[in-house]
Amino acid sequence: MSRDRDHHHHHHHSHRLPRRRRRSDASDSTKLVQHRDAISGLAISPSGKILYSGSWDKTIKSSDHRKIKHRLAASFHDHSSAVNALLLSRDSTLLYSGSGDKTVRVWARSNENLHDLRVVEILRGHRRAVLCLAATIDGELLCSGSADKSVRIWRGHCCVAALDLHCAPVKSLAMARDLESSSYTVYSSALDGNFKIYTALP
Repeated sequence: MSRDRDHHHHHHHSHRLPRRRRRSDASDSTKLVQHRDAISGLAISPSGKILYSGSWDKTIKSSDHRKIKHRLAASFHDHSSAVNALLLSRDSTLLYSGSGDKTVRVWARSNENLHDLRVVEILRGHRRAVLCLAATIDGELLCSGSADKSVRIWRGHCCVAALDLHCAPVKSLAMARDLESSSYTVYSSALDGNFKIYTALP
């Protein structure tokens, strides 16, 4: 009996999980204090060197994100209410922001200064705050979800579909393209605990 107990005791200790590091031991993390309120969205360039952050303080900030050095490069104050969502295009030339001011703003990046953003489109149509964004991988279509319970699909500056799919604010979106039919599928989820699937023709 004692032999079995000793064996079990040894077996237990040989599989003990490593002790979790204390927060103060995490030398690979860097604290960036830039916003005056909650940060609601992040987007990073494919190179990993430019980080965009959106906040409830109504601003979007652009930072140099290097392995050793982190530096705030620019701040943008165009939204009149909280920034709730950020999305960077695949080629990183456009940044989309959704806000409590009911708009989606499309920002173009300067070739000379990668931190120099300017608004090139303001997408209007939602009746309440824009909460989430998604785009097809080819950048052809953009989707926005809102506290007005709707999903809107945009091609360029035009809204091509306004979908009342949910009974609660839309909080998350995803998009996919069917290469065979060239159709687009929109996946949306909301605070009502449901998600919906909608297929859009090209």
